[in-house]
Amino acid sequence: MTTGPQRDCDASGPSGGRVVPSGAASAAPEPRSAPEPRPAPEPRPDAEAVFVYGTLRPGAEAWPLLAPYATAWADDTLEGELYDTGLGYPALVVSTGDGPAGTGGDGPLIDGAIVELAGHLIAQALTALDRYEDVPEGLYVRRRLPLGSGRRAWVYVWNRPVDGMARVRGRWSGPPGAPAPLPPNP
Repeated sequence: MTTGPQRDCDASGPSGGRVVPSGAASAAPEPRSAPEPRPAPEPRPDAEAVFVYGTLRPGAEAWPLLAPYATAWADDTLEGELYDTGLGYPALVVSTGDGPAGTGGDGPLIDGAIVELAGHLIAQALTALDRYEDVPEGLYVRRRLPLGSGRRAWVYVWNRPVDGMARVRGRWSGPPGAPAPLPPNP
């Protein structure tokens, strides 16, 4: 996996939520860590969101790629199976059950986060995430799936065999030596 260009932004969007008065000198931005998670607003049927379960979770190593496009995030789950690729990122395989993917109702749950995307940046966000997840090369495919909260979100699903990979239960903890993600929302 590769990371895209990083920007100095917080979760309020590419402007970083900062306002510089007219005529005021703009100081160089200071590096900072990812902002603390905050609960997502009430689900909106028109809100675009992604479900992240690995390196893109708030506070994880690739969160800075997603943070500039995020407006809010909250813990959520997805029915499926998670595997450790041994390459520093997980592989998610969705359950199929008798209904649409992810709605079988009795499969294992994957812990992750639903991240709402800023409306005016959705296309940019999905393009950057598709590159990061190697969608053009077929490593992952992006699918819109139902989550445990009842919301639907874009999810990056593994598109290769999982033979020989270790199964992960619940939450992927990251590659050895990786910093811990931000704590769950209160």
